Formats: sequence, structure tokens, C-alpha cells
Amino acid sequence: MLDSSVPKTYQAKVLSRYITGGRKGHSYHLEIGPWGPSKREDRLWITKSKYAQYGNPVKVALRNGRFGIPWFEVFQCCISNVTLACRRATGEELGVLVDLCDLDWKSYRRLFRCQGTTMKLFPKTTDQWFRLSALAIMAVSLFVYGIRSIRNLQYRLLYHPSSSMPVEDVLRAANMKPWLSTGADYRGLVAIDKPASCKGAVIVFHGNGGTAADRVYYLNALGALGYRVVLAEYPRYGGRKGELGEKAYVDDAKESTRLAFEEFGGPIFLLGESMGCGIAAAVAAETPVRIDGIILITPWDTLASIAKERFPFLPVRLFLRDEYDSIKNLNSFKGRIAVVGAELDEVLPVAHAGRLYDSLPTAAKRMWTLKEAGHNDWYRFIGKGWWEEVMDFISC
Repeated sequence: MLDSSVPKTYQAKVLSRYITGGRKGHSYHLEIGPWGPSKREDRLWITKSKYAQYGNPVKVALRNGRFGIPWFEVFQCCISNVTLACRRATGEELGVLVDLCDLDWKSYRRLFRCQGTTMKLFPKTTDQWFRLSALAIMAVSLFVYGIRSIRNLQYRLLYHPSSSMPVEDVLRAANMKPWLSTGADYRGLVAIDKPASCKGAVIVFHGNGGTAADRVYYLNALGALGYRVVLAEYPRYGGRKGELGEKAYVDDAKESTRLAFEEFGGPIFLLGESMGCGIAAAVAAETPVRIDGIILITPWDTLASIAKERFPFLPVRLFLRDEYDSIKNLNSFKGRIAVVGAELDEVLPVAHAGRLYDSLPTAAKRMWTLKEAGHNDWYRFIGKGWWEEVMDFISC
């Protein structure tokens, strides 16, 4: 829209300078009188550093603009040292300044030190206003499209849904069955065989990759210790219907927690893995069901901190559709919390688990760091004794 063509130059009188604003900040303004084709006063924003520098007259440079939409710059001009020396030597009058300001633009810029203050569009005709409006609409449309594209990119990076329903024969072979199945939908998976003496129910919220059917190791490990395990499934994962996103997932998880309490009773424990930690933390912050303890395995502290770390050149907080702020969501939780980090986590560096642990206000917390473990293979570095240690801590 702005161009660098040779402008038509005019002089204008400074009518006033004024400051607006309050405690949060100030804006600095300059008002100039009519000039050239402008038959009215113009009010311009200027920087704080230039506010005290403007006297009379000022120079106005009017250009045609790339799209036929005129625009102008306002300059405060001072005669250069060389020119001043010539004036003193020849005894020229101050009125020579007016003559010099009538020079052509190239000569004027050569003889004067001109400090640009502001630029302003100067549409005059209906056609120019129409073109300006069209450009503004295009700019806003591109901005909105860009925001939506970045937000959709977040969903593509964060969520990896699966449209495949678990196969009944495969589930039966792994001692699993659908939980609360209604028609083509279900809420998760549970073990076919119930524990002999139930110590409570553990609701597992898995990570963003794979499905609940891939987490049979929780059923085996915790079932052997006497816990009823619910492998909760997310909307759009494992063939379930629904929407992607934090709100949809947290709402669904809260309902699953409520239904698990109705069916199995307490105590209720939440176990989150990776992204599932963010969901477990959000459930603990809002569910009316009493949560007796939480296990967070390879968690982040906030999704924003992960995004900022991955994309340091983007203002990620402006573009994130989901927050998953586990620090905020666990701020008022009074139960016991176990945080588990993987020393060699290549997806969510263990420092994020450490920051989350440090932020927890409860004294009933403990952190384990699994040596040499990564984000996706941590379960290979633990055994029955480790599970007993963790469950004893959160259930005591």
C-alpha cells in the first residue's frame, strides 16, 4: 500500500501537541493545520521520543500509494550544519528557510536532516475509500485464516485420533471388554475378571498416541494389586464419536469419572499419561466426585510452555485453542499426588515434570524419575515392586 515514489511536499503549521492515556500508558499526538489538498486539521500519533521536538513549520510529503490510495508522512526538519554555516557566512535572513523548503524533494532531503514521525492514509475519493475498505477486508480475512490455520495445526500436532473400533476377539484375548457400551459407543475398557478384593478404582487417561486398547499393561499391573482399572477412551479415539479438543475431552472424562464412582464406589484414583495428565488434572479441578489420589506419568506443566519451547519464534499463547494448564488445575487439589518423569524423555523433557511437581501446593506429593527411560518406553523400566510403592503412597 505504501510506496517510495517522489512525493509532493507541503508545509503545515503545528496547532497543538497533547497526551492521552492513564496509568497503563500514554499516547502522544500532534495536530497540524490544513496543508495542500487537505482543507482540515489532521491529528497524528507520534512517538514519545519525538513529542518534544516539534515546532513550526513541519514538512508534509504526500505520495500516490501503490493501490491508488494516497498517504502522507510528516517530518520535523532542521537545517544541516553545512547549510547553517553557509547562512552565517553570507548573512542570509531567517526567511531563507521558507525558500529552502520550496526546493524539490531530492534537494530538500540532501540539505535537510528530516526525521519521519508518522504515516497516515489520505483517501479522498469514493473509489479510493472503496479500495481501502477492500484491502482492509482482505487483510482481516487473511489474518483470521492464518489464526485458524495455526490453531488447526495445533490439533493436528496434538491429537492423533483413530476411527477403528477395538476388535472383540482381540480384547477377549487380552482379558478386556468394553465398559458402559451403548450401541456403537462405549466409554472405555475394563478387565473381564474382577479383582478378588477391590482396593479402589483407577481411571486411566492415556496419551495422545494410540488408544485405550494399547494400555493393557495398566490392567495387568494394577489389577494384580487389587484395583479395578478403567481405561477411559476419548472422543474420536478407538472409533468413538465426538469432538476433538480440551473441553470435549475434559467433559467426557468428568462424566466417565462420575459413572465409575456410581458403579464401583470409592476410593477413586486418577492416572494420567502424557496428554492424559492434563485431562486428569482438569478433572480433579472440577469433578464433584471425591478424588483420593492422582498419578501423573511423563506430564507437562502447561501446554503453553511446551508449545513455546517447540516454537520459540511464535506468540503461541495467542494461537492455542487448548490450555491444559496442570499447574493451575492442581493448585487447589488437597489429595496425594505422585509425579513420574522419564530421565531421557525426548517428547516432554523431564524438566516439565519437575516444574509441575515444584508448583504443587500439597505436602502430600512425591516424585519418581525413571533412570534411562524415554517417553514411550518408561513402563519397561518398572516392575511390580515399583507399582506397589506408588500405590501405597497415594492410597495411604
